[in-house]
Amino acid sequence: MVENHTGGQFQRAARDDAEGRPAAPSVRLLSGGDVPRAAAVLAHAFADEPTKLALFPDSNLRYHLTEAIARARLRASVPYAAAYVAELDGAIAGVALWHPPNVKPGGLSVAATFPALLLSGVRVLSLISGAAAALWRDRALMRTFASARNAAAKQAGGAPSWYLALLGTDPGHRGRGVARALLERTLERCDIEGLPVWLETTSDGNVTIYERFGFDTIAAIGGGAVLPDLWVMRREPRPRSAGPV
Repeated sequence: MVENHTGGQFQRAARDDAEGRPAAPSVRLLSGGDVPRAAAVLAHAFADEPTKLALFPDSNLRYHLTEAIARARLRASVPYAAAYVAELDGAIAGVALWHPPNVKPGGLSVAATFPALLLSGVRVLSLISGAAAALWRDRALMRTFASARNAAAKQAGGAPSWYLALLGTDPGHRGRGVARALLERTLERCDIEGLPVWLETTSDGNVTIYERFGFDTIAAIGGGAVLPDLWVMRREPRPRSAGPV
């Protein structure tokens, strides 16, 4: 959840309404021209995500890896109209990347990812070898973790459903309803279509937040010494008469 980030503070004050309330986020579809800025937002938001912290301790490498992968995933999502940006003060304040039913626009090939990493100046071999060594040391637990995660994902994503792949807010814009606006945009669509939604999170704090939007935990999976714990969650569609969250 992320972006850049302090320069909009003065513009924000000028755009508050007459009663002093901050402007609400404006949500729209991501376009191809948004990809670089949106990828930077996600890189800032997820650079300190527990999994990346555990596998890639170098902060510079971690940021560039996250930005390169986000850029590739967002670019792949454009044809599916499944990614949204929330704007505040003329800047992208948050990004949500969804996978529609039976579509996986975030799938990346090695060929698509490595050039982006190389252009970003990332020491690819250093990244891969360090992460591989850490995973190899705890390989038995990793197999158990992967098996449990796959089983939970199959249960949570059974039948046609939407998948929330990424949701990130610029740290400088947190607390202004950006994540809520991005979530509600697609959750409302899912309710209209009568389709469930599922997601994965490595933050126990996020579990409580997602529960407020109607998500239930399908599985809580321990990550051991290398990876953080993982929660797999699912939300059933709500009747249109259920009212706001």
